[in-house]
Amino acid sequence: MVGRVDFKKGVEEMARHAGTHTTLIDLAKPICEGIHRLSGVDGVSPGFIVAGTKMNHTQRVKIAEGDGCVMLTFRSARTVQEVRVYSTDHQATKLAIARLIRDQKVAICFAEADKKRIGKRKRHKKQ
Repeated sequence: MVGRVDFKKGVEEMARHAGTHTTLIDLAKPICEGIHRLSGVDGVSPGFIVAGTKMNHTQRVKIAEGDGCVMLTFRSARTVQEVRVYSTDHQATKLAIARLIRDQKVAICFAEADKKRIGKRKRHKKQ
């Protein structure tokens, strides 16, 4: 379900990988490898993997505008992972990423960026 991707194959890809965390969920691996080949992409930064979330049988990717980056949220059966993509042209990058996701036959949704992080639950006020 979870695998490592060798981003250090070449000097160019090493420079485009941001951060030290290189573990991606299976859904994110082929898409992130395709993102590395896009022109205009400065870096890809995989986030933490949240496991044990509510069971969901549909795989999907949410594309949102983050703080200076394009935020991708990958949802698999019981895992969720955020990946930040840094680029010079966010709109063109979002379009190219959407095409990569479509080619993988994965559901796509576009959304506004969430200010909250994944894995945190909302607390309801007691009445």
